[in-house]
Amino acid sequence: MSLLEFIKRIETTKKKLTKVSSPQLHSDKLRSELRSLVEDYFKTIRPEIIHDAEINFDIATADEHLQTLLELCHKKGSVKTYIKLLSLIRNSLISIDSKIVSAEKNTGTIINDNQVDIQIVKTLERVLPSAAL
Repeated sequence: MSLLEFIKRIETTKKKLTKVSSPQLHSDKLRSELRSLVEDYFKTIRPEIIHDAEINFDIATADEHLQTLLELCHKKGSVKTYIKLLSLIRNSLISIDSKIVSAEKNTGTIINDNQVDIQIVKTLERVLPSAAL
């Protein structure tokens, strides 16, 4: 699952929440879906995100909001709180995605566009930025 697909999944879940008529979320099915979002983020999306000083703040923000969402899944929290958290998570992930895309654009200027070479340079950028020059 890509970051973009995950963002779309958040939007879909948020739409489901807006259709809930009660102020509290009593649906075990929806709370389970929200918990699944958090698990998928930490198991599949988070490990794929390149750690860069420029996006570390956004990653930490997204992590914090998702952990709050997980805690809220154990309660029958306010639907408005769930919606607000999903909006914050979505905004953080969009910011991360835009920074990743702009970083890939810069990496794409390498003379040899071999995928292996690009992966090596990305790894070097994470480990020791000056070595990737």
